[in-house]
Amino acid sequence: MRVDLRSLSRFRFISVMIGAVASVWGVQAASAATSPIEVKAETDRSVFPTRASSKAYLRITIETLRQASEKRAPMNLALVVDRSGSMSSDRKMANARRAAEMAVDKLGPDDILSVISYDDKVDVDVPTTKVSDPQQVKNRIAELEPRGSTAIHAALLAAANEVRKFKSRERVNRIILLSDGLANVGPSEPEHFVSLGRELASEGITVSTIGLGNGYNEDLMAGLARSADGGHVYAQESEDLANFLSREFDDSLNVVGQDVEIIIKIKDGVRPLRTLGRDAEIHDDRIVYRLGSIGSGKSHVLLAELDVGAGRAEGAADLASVEVNYKAAGTGETRSAAATATARFAADADLSEKSLNASVMKDVA
Repeated sequence: MRVDLRSLSRFRFISVMIGAVASVWGVQAASAATSPIEVKAETDRSVFPTRASSKAYLRITIETLRQASEKRAPMNLALVVDRSGSMSSDRKMANARRAAEMAVDKLGPDDILSVISYDDKVDVDVPTTKVSDPQQVKNRIAELEPRGSTAIHAALLAAANEVRKFKSRERVNRIILLSDGLANVGPSEPEHFVSLGRELASEGITVSTIGLGNGYNEDLMAGLARSADGGHVYAQESEDLANFLSREFDDSLNVVGQDVEIIIKIKDGVRPLRTLGRDAEIHDDRIVYRLGSIGSGKSHVLLAELDVGAGRAEGAADLASVEVNYKAAGTGETRSAAATATARFAADADLSEKSLNASVMKDVA
């Protein structure tokens, strides 16, 4: 058999270039063939001084390729409906009931649902069950009337307990809160709900929120959704509710992975200080983030502050490696992707100042 040496050379050149591009973007070439997730790791500067220690901001960007899917993953959904006295104005209670009924209409017999309502007391109106009789569930929702004070935090805890009963990697585990966000019983500050959202997201439960009424608490409702990897909308009309719920259920169609674990392994001479915007476990040599799920065509940005020690030799060195592990939606198969954050060290401190990455600093700010 004849071998065309020129063709072989071209093949080797292309292979080398593909490897080089993967290296620049911080993505392991091997992971691209098995994972729809791409990972990029970069710092706020490309050059660090050798003679003094310095702070560094590490940005991890997780991008998912958009994938077509014909069948959405089954839902494990808890609807949390505010029935407090503040819901009696601006048609808020009517819109809450309407949104809950629309959500039920989107569920099928393989989906799991619970309905929780609250004022100063919390009731599990529909305990966790498969949606075999949607009309019966909607009849129960139609009975909800505004009364009493507002214990949102306790209601979310009750909803999480319902979701946990059937939480699995094969399902999209989600809470949807319908409220004006005016909490006045129990924890009531936005930071309390941001903290709860992070806790729920870390165990694979996302929280989406629908804000109702002109005076709704946007800081609480949006902050909760953002920290729990969920969506948020301020709904004035039925059309707003319909569009938002369609997006929420489309998300379940396009979930790529669940039980997502991001491990940042810190290299010698570097020390983790803190994370920005999202809680994580911080150890001497690693930072561990956990996300509930990652959707198709979406991106997640994680930020951490590091201390880079002095006394290094000039030249390039790795600061941290990143490994993203997750369970593939539908199959539960374990998959992973990886990246490495590399920087150059120089004795000239001016080079460090000139190498600032404005894009990373924008996210930090």
